[in-house]
Amino acid sequence: MAEIIKATILGDDDSGVDAVGRSTQLPEDSWDYDKTGAKEPPYNLDALALFLEINTWHYRCVKAKAISTAGLGFDFVVPEGIKDPDTEHKRAIQKFFNHPNDEQTWGEVLENVLTDFEALGNGYFEVVRNRFGQGPPKAIYHVPAVTMRVRKDKKGFIQKRTNKMVYFRNFGSDPKSSDSFDPRDKDKPEAKRRLLNEIIHLKNYHPRSSYYGLPDFLPALRALVGNKKAGDFNIQFFENNAVPQYVIIVKGGELAKGTRKRIEEYFRTHIKGNAHKTLILEVLQDEGEKVDLEIKPLSVDIKDASFRMFRSDNAEEIRVAHGVPGRLIGLTEKGGLGGAGEGATQQEIFKYHVIEPKQTRLEYRINNFLVKRGFGFQDWELRFKEIDVTDEAKVAEIIQKLVKLGVLTINEGRRQMGQKPLEHPGADIPFMMTSMGPLSLDTLAEGGVRPQMMPAETGKALMDSLLSLRKALRTEIVRREAV
Repeated sequence: MAEIIKATILGDDDSGVDAVGRSTQLPEDSWDYDKTGAKEPPYNLDALALFLEINTWHYRCVKAKAISTAGLGFDFVVPEGIKDPDTEHKRAIQKFFNHPNDEQTWGEVLENVLTDFEALGNGYFEVVRNRFGQGPPKAIYHVPAVTMRVRKDKKGFIQKRTNKMVYFRNFGSDPKSSDSFDPRDKDKPEAKRRLLNEIIHLKNYHPRSSYYGLPDFLPALRALVGNKKAGDFNIQFFENNAVPQYVIIVKGGELAKGTRKRIEEYFRTHIKGNAHKTLILEVLQDEGEKVDLEIKPLSVDIKDASFRMFRSDNAEEIRVAHGVPGRLIGLTEKGGLGGAGEGATQQEIFKYHVIEPKQTRLEYRINNFLVKRGFGFQDWELRFKEIDVTDEAKVAEIIQKLVKLGVLTINEGRRQMGQKPLEHPGADIPFMMTSMGPLSLDTLAEGGVRPQMMPAETGKALMDSLLSLRKALRTEIVRREAV
């Protein structure tokens, strides 16, 4: 009689529910775009926002960019070409930004808006004026971008939470225009119509939408989804007491009626609560046939190793899509040697190619919308502080060379190093260091006459100053390396 072989594969429950008992599916868009008059975004904003909760590297990148752009502080500066700025104007905008509203600081408002901007490609400021919609801004708030939609006619915005909706108008729109009032009040008397607050919309340009921006990380969307799927698999694996998928092979017979169901129940239910529970199998045997029953686990090691490499590659792709240096988020770039110079180069690229353009765009919105159009001030601007990527050891080396070449005096070099200048007059005399000693540039005669040697006393003072500078530079370099 031919050998009868039947196999059943058993393992993790694939019902689509994760370890905490909630669905792992991405949320659906609950907006009724035909009814509300809002424009549908090119991507589900709720789904994009969810990735902040489930991917560590994505969250760290978003926060790193938001804080680096506007979380390091700010100053008020005089624009180029303004000679006599009004200090009262500066006090007025300082008062506004020091107390933007009763709930948050200006730094918190900025960080929240920029977190939305990096995670969803859109950020929203709500600007409040007086009840007539006139005069300078009284307060400014962050509006969660996931709740906001742009109107199809581009005459404003709509916010929706549960079943309630609020309308907003574009910043700077005429408060007397019909577009500045709640469209739901169009049949009411003019005195009872609600004037809308204003919105400043930040959007990260993308050619697929003129209504919404799209986030920088979008090309790495598959990596985010892949990491989520791999993480869900591992959670389910350990929820089953780390029991892998099994194959049960029966030769020369077949499982008794109801046995398959009992096996499935064992693996999906009982083994989670008791890893040592006994399983009894019943097999029907043909007369004269020898029955073999084998339970074999499928390979775990290869799958687990593949997941580790898969997740590592995804983390790198997410980081690159954001343009954030690995060291800033605790991730080492692949192929890097790990040297200090390499880290400094990555920081410089991050500053000049990622953060500074974002700071420039944000400053333009704030200064041209709030300061100039909102307050009517032209003589002051808000300026964000920049990331300091200075390599102080390299700067010290450059200053030392410039002093030796006569480009800087000793005291100028000391000031740039943050040290007190020397009181000796020789420290303010430019010189060139040669094999014959320091030569004063002030002693160079007109017409190209050879330079004269400095007086011995002055030369000694300069040499002492040089030694002092050299010692100070070495001390500073050693201190920085120790830190």
